[in-house]
Amino acid sequence: MSPKRVKTTYDYEIAIIRKALKSLAPTLSVRKGRGTAYGWIDIFGSGRFREFTEKEKRALERFGLPHGVNKAVISPESRRYWVEKAALLLDIELPEPLKRAYEEEDREREEARRRMLELKRKQETCDHEWVVMPYKVLFPSDPDAEVWRCRKCGLEKIVTKRQIS
Repeated sequence: MSPKRVKTTYDYEIAIIRKALKSLAPTLSVRKGRGTAYGWIDIFGSGRFREFTEKEKRALERFGLPHGVNKAVISPESRRYWVEKAALLLDIELPEPLKRAYEEEDREREEARRRMLELKRKQETCDHEWVVMPYKVLFPSDPDAEVWRCRKCGLEKIVTKRQIS
């Protein structure tokens, strides 16, 4: 007997979105993306070629989700927005594991933002010591272009012979 599968953030998210969409139009098909589309959420209609019926189109429009003739999608990057919107529509709290995952995501994003600002400040106040890097510059297509990197702060820039003289 195999152990019980642990629910992922993706499982919680699709469950909330599915519940909200099904409350608006029970005939909608809400599926997880597979393969290279993993992380995406696919929404199909119930028509002959999975087209949306008028009721399904109105439900998607009420939810605010843009749609084509027979498919609507939610990308991994926009999933959180749609989950929070679905939770408001259903008037429910987010599950605790999902709240924790979102809080961790917010902390990581804030830490990355803080580090980027710190690096930018360091680069702005640095007394640069430039070295020429052994890279081939493709754009601009100037055969004499070089990449320069500061030894102290890591800032890189592309310099052409015209800029030097």
